[in-house]
Amino acid sequence: MKLFIANWKMQLDLTEQINYCEKNLEALKKIENKVVLCPTFPALVGVGQIVKDSGVAVGAQSCSEFESGAHTGQVSAKTIAQTGCSYIIVGHSEERIAGIANEQIAQKALRALEAGVIPIICIGESKEAHDSGNTENVLRAQLMALKEAIQTAPAYIAYEPVWAIGSGTTPGREELTKIMGFIKKEMPGCALLYGGSVTQKNSKELLAIEHICGLLVGGASLDFQEFKKIVS
Repeated sequence: MKLFIANWKMQLDLTEQINYCEKNLEALKKIENKVVLCPTFPALVGVGQIVKDSGVAVGAQSCSEFESGAHTGQVSAKTIAQTGCSYIIVGHSEERIAGIANEQIAQKALRALEAGVIPIICIGESKEAHDSGNTENVLRAQLMALKEAIQTAPAYIAYEPVWAIGSGTTPGREELTKIMGFIKKEMPGCALLYGGSVTQKNSKELLAIEHICGLLVGGASLDFQEFKKIVS
């Protein structure tokens, strides 16, 4: 069974997120693969109530690196777990671009695990790093922090090259096979996902690559008919 994560980011308002789930619930129930919907924080409880007992899981788009404390605007993994979430995305490229360091992302993953939630840990390189041949060096640094924090705990690693996100392009099959093999060697206990310009046109080819057991889907998940084609 493959894992498909719909990361809605901040593209839908609260009403739109609830309507998405209500309108498509019966179709979601019929999907044989595992689907995780990742709405914004205010929609976690509402979406969770709608999809409860449907086989569809709910994930948060991030969490705090801290257990609790005076951290205005942040949400702890423990609080997220209490909403019924099964997954938390950490280290998305948009977080990394905003300056969140590798060590902070590792702590977010650890907080998720401590709360009983499975982290989906995003890693990836910039266009500059990719073009200069430094992909493995960047990924190794990101993974090193994770090794020290989560060790052999169950987690997903989502490779999402920053240069591919929203570009409409993805790494070639040979390149992606090499990168996935590298990540698997570094983190053998983690299942691997791919994210970055995933569409129904390239999803089948991506899933055929060794070690990829699912997809992290951004913009294409906003259109349920498109998303359904990807997960099917």
